[in-house]
Amino acid sequence: MRKIINFVSLIMMVIVLIGCTNGEDVKEFKMLGLVTHLDEKIEIEVIQGEYAYGTYLIIADENTEILDSNNQKLSKSDLKINDNIEIVYSGQVMMSYPPQVYAIKIVVKK
Repeated sequence: MRKIINFVSLIMMVIVLIGCTNGEDVKEFKMLGLVTHLDEKIEIEVIQGEYAYGTYLIIADENTEILDSNNQKLSKSDLKINDNIEIVYSGQVMMSYPPQVYAIKIVVKK
């Protein structure tokens, strides 16, 4: 009986997850910023962003693609203070102070 309940629960979770995606592409948002501090999170001052301004913390992990302006792969340790970077993110912003976003991709601009 317990196996049946677990199986039904699993099927219901899959149905809910499929319903959440509804087949639409996820919109990506971009912002340009100047790196002001490097630590576990990257602090930037937003130069340009559709809905972003001021100071933001950027979360970058092993799944974040980091590139230079020639599309060559970089690591987080290659970033420097005063680098101009473009951040691609999902649009989700953690409403902390300063706000935080998870970077899908970071491109270091010349």
